Amino acid sequence: MTTEYLDFELQLGTADKNGDYPLSVIQSPAGNAHGVLTLPATPVALALQPWCTDPAAAKQIGKQLFDALLTNSGVFGAYAGSQSAAIARGKNLRIKLRIVDPALAVVPWELLFDARLGEFLALDHATAIVRYAEVAQPVQPLTVTLPLRILGMAVSPRNRPSLDVAAEKRAVQTALKVLLDRGDVELVWLDSGTKRELRQALQPNAKPWHVFHFVGHGGYDDGVGGYLIFADKAGDADLVTADQLARIVAAHDPMRLVLLNACRGATADSRDLFSGIATTLIRRGRPAVIAMQSAIPDTAGYELARSFYEGLADGLSVEGALTNARISESIEHGERADWAAPVLYLRAPDGVLFAIDRDDKQAAPSSEFASRSTELAYLKKLFGDHAQWARRYTPLPGVTEVEVAGPPHPHLDVPADFFPPEFDIEIEGSNSRQRSVAQVAVTDLRDAVATYRRLVILGEPGSGKTTTLKMLCRDYALAAQQDAAAPLPLLVSLGGYNGPESAFQYVAANAGDISPYLPSYLQAGRVVLLLDALNEMPREGYGERVRRVQALLDRYPTLPVIVTCRALDYVEALKLQKLEVKPLDRDRQRTYLRHYLGEADGDTLFWRLGARHCPTDRSAVGAGGARHGRQALPVGR
Repeated sequence: MTTEYLDFELQLGTADKNGDYPLSVIQSPAGNAHGVLTLPATPVALALQPWCTDPAAAKQIGKQLFDALLTNSGVFGAYAGSQSAAIARGKNLRIKLRIVDPALAVVPWELLFDARLGEFLALDHATAIVRYAEVAQPVQPLTVTLPLRILGMAVSPRNRPSLDVAAEKRAVQTALKVLLDRGDVELVWLDSGTKRELRQALQPNAKPWHVFHFVGHGGYDDGVGGYLIFADKAGDADLVTADQLARIVAAHDPMRLVLLNACRGATADSRDLFSGIATTLIRRGRPAVIAMQSAIPDTAGYELARSFYEGLADGLSVEGALTNARISESIEHGERADWAAPVLYLRAPDGVLFAIDRDDKQAAPSSEFASRSTELAYLKKLFGDHAQWARRYTPLPGVTEVEVAGPPHPHLDVPADFFPPEFDIEIEGSNSRQRSVAQVAVTDLRDAVATYRRLVILGEPGSGKTTTLKMLCRDYALAAQQDAAAPLPLLVSLGGYNGPESAFQYVAANAGDISPYLPSYLQAGRVVLLLDALNEMPREGYGERVRRVQALLDRYPTLPVIVTCRALDYVEALKLQKLEVKPLDRDRQRTYLRHYLGEADGDTLFWRLGARHCPTDRSAVGAGGARHGRQALPVGR
């Protein structure tokens, strides 16, 4: 399950004439603050300390950095307040270091040690340390659509010290086994390790790759900057500079995360922030890069990679998975501090690479379903709860759009039976002769369900969205009582989805008697998922919950799904066919009032409402009262 973070964003400015650095808390739950950073030594001296091989030295440096950055700088109050706010809200704290002065990029900030807790911040699950580079690129979302596609390259040239690249391949494969078996992740390793092979794989029109994982040698040289070692055609070393790598990777827009398991991929010159590989990739538009700020042994690299992907498989965000990897490495190889070598540069709203319902994954899809008697009891209750809508329901009209191939309007080349007979069609032409958009008017929203199967119904408050969903639930319940093979309706209001649980957990908690068997029903497609009021989820964490809902829908791509949402609030969109509710015409307004008030009282109110706007012409009431600017009567919610 993905953990949510609150941001404590701290900007480290350019040194003044005294060698001190201005600090600004530009975003935090405790507000803004300003201070001054005075380092215990020069940045280069701190970087050259033997902290990787000496845990005691790492702790000493980490305490000095914590005191300089937080305790003694004047921003500790904002930091402590942010910690308290995160704990109170049940969230973690993400320390985002916005480094302006390139000299500070060489400092091992990942060693920050809080003496009050007796722990490194980077080894605490409640805290994540990320770096943020200011570049002329928009902030990119990190989340991708499953399957997550990982492109790997493991290179050990014959004229360089040998690396056990097979061991890291096995480690990554083992960590992702569950997701690979489920089809949620695809992993492909390139064979030759050449620049040309990587360029071919990452051509702009190639199939999308979301993660590039490199295993091999790397380094930093004052003359060329950061570099990786690929192989040439003969299998010998081929030096690839940061700029060369960025040109290859930047051409592939779907790429979201670059993970460089090579020495010094995060190292940069103290005078040029973008002389290193990680920052160069960030400048070229990649949202997230993980690279090493020091040399590390093979064993540490394998453990970090294995534990990182295990964290992703468990549904953690990128920063959460990296914390998981750091902790694992610190336990496995406690005689060193190589866990602090990885640096995460993140230019994304959060570190959620993909959302996965962990509980759905762990609940082994049972081969058993509920007994028929349990199903009938469940269906009978649903039918009874929603029987009133059969008496009150008024068919709602709607409109959707479909894209069709062929020449533009007015010569749309569409088969005669493309649209069901109950649909009316209006064609909007385009200048392209490759596509046209067909506006499809639906006389009853329920008719669209059978055609499109996966819909989001959009409308204004009171337009009848919830009423329609309850009527559909009643219809499905009746059909499933009569036919044991028919899908069971599952109606869930999303207005109560306000916790950290996954979408699967939330739906399962509202599934009544079929809850213990829900994985089986979802896997077999024996459920129609009816999700009401997407817009009523709490604003805080709204985007994350929408992603969790989408992850559940992605997991079962053939499952019938109907979601309702207020039209103006449909910003975080789901990948569903949109169907917009249209105002009721005159006849349906009258039918609606009769259903609720009876024929006599309904007709009386209908004509009275019409007379307010045109006392002498009852026919002026028209479709939704549009002739006189009157709003359509609400239907239901």
